[in-house]
Amino acid sequence: MEPLFPQPTDPEAPVPSSRGIAASQWVLGAVAVLSAVAMVYVIVFAPFANDDTNTDTGSSAADTAVPGTAAPGTDVPAPSTTQSTERLSATSADPVRVDGPLVPSEGVLMGAYVEASDSFDDLARRQDVRRFEEQIGRQLDLSHDFYAWEHDFKPAKAMWNIERGVVPFITWFGGEASLILAGEGDERIRAQARLMGQLPSPFFLRYHHEPDGQRSAELGYGGDLGAERYVQAWQRVHRIFAEEGVTNAVWVWNTTSSGFEDGRAAAYYPGDDWVDWIGVDPYLWNPCGGEDASTLATKLAPFLQWAESVPKPIVLGEWGAGHGDRTNQADFISSAADLAAEHPNVAALVYFNTPGKAHEGWCRWTVEEHPLPLDAFRDLVGDPAHQVDLSALRPALRATTG
Repeated sequence: MEPLFPQPTDPEAPVPSSRGIAASQWVLGAVAVLSAVAMVYVIVFAPFANDDTNTDTGSSAADTAVPGTAAPGTDVPAPSTTQSTERLSATSADPVRVDGPLVPSEGVLMGAYVEASDSFDDLARRQDVRRFEEQIGRQLDLSHDFYAWEHDFKPAKAMWNIERGVVPFITWFGGEASLILAGEGDERIRAQARLMGQLPSPFFLRYHHEPDGQRSAELGYGGDLGAERYVQAWQRVHRIFAEEGVTNAVWVWNTTSSGFEDGRAAAYYPGDDWVDWIGVDPYLWNPCGGEDASTLATKLAPFLQWAESVPKPIVLGEWGAGHGDRTNQADFISSAADLAAEHPNVAALVYFNTPGKAHEGWCRWTVEEHPLPLDAFRDLVGDPAHQVDLSALRPALRATTG
């Protein structure tokens, strides 16, 4: 039998006694048994020690250890978190904003329709815009103007904004359905196209907004065939602008928010090939419409659900909160920041800053008459996350102007 221990090479070294050999054999046997037990634990029980299904919500020292360091009170390095971090990054990537004309890669275009006085004189309106910009602490990105169907577009009015680095946001309300579909409005459309085509840079054209509203219904766009007529009219206007060589118009299709709440608005969509941006007009009718408090995300939930399947940037072409409870007004304005953060395709906000017409049942939407809504609006437009470098948009847009 081979000796359990190697024999010493030194002939004078002591040789283990039989009792010592027996003891040694017992010790080694015990070690072998303990090693086997440890191996069983590692294989069978260890995988369950940190199982995510464990209902114990307490944290051990190893749970709270800084990754890559030893857990407090131990000499064993804490498990690596590299794999879980990579998995988190892969599943929580920020959504990417859709591309398109006048779409900023980051930030939110801030605009407003400003009607602080009773005068629609061009000089008075410029003064109103300047005053509003001083009150909110920055220059607007977009300046909103309205034109009725029969009113000629004023290039000089838009040029004042272009020359100071502001993008015109133009609403032109449509004509009667029967007039346009019969071709009787073609000359009116061509004349307007030639005027707008004089602008040297891209501009937003919000043609015939709120087609799902009552005013539009009175022009022949209501009822069972109303949406079909509207789509045909929109496409006719779009084609005529193209025939006149207008390539710098950025087409905005814009409905009411209530039209998506009751399901009638989506039928008015002219189609992806005819639209550059999609828009919606959410208002907090506080108190003139009987509303109290709400948020933009709540009001726009049906629209946003529909918009998930439409690959277009989103603008709030008009939005506002009435003068009822000033806290509610301020909170509604502040909710725009959450909306933009949660929905990256929301790329422009154009506030409707007008005192309204109380005798017609309108709310007063202005923000500058009370510190709560004014501060909320200042915070919104001054947020670094909402700033847009307009100069970065222009090189890409020159290609659209031919």
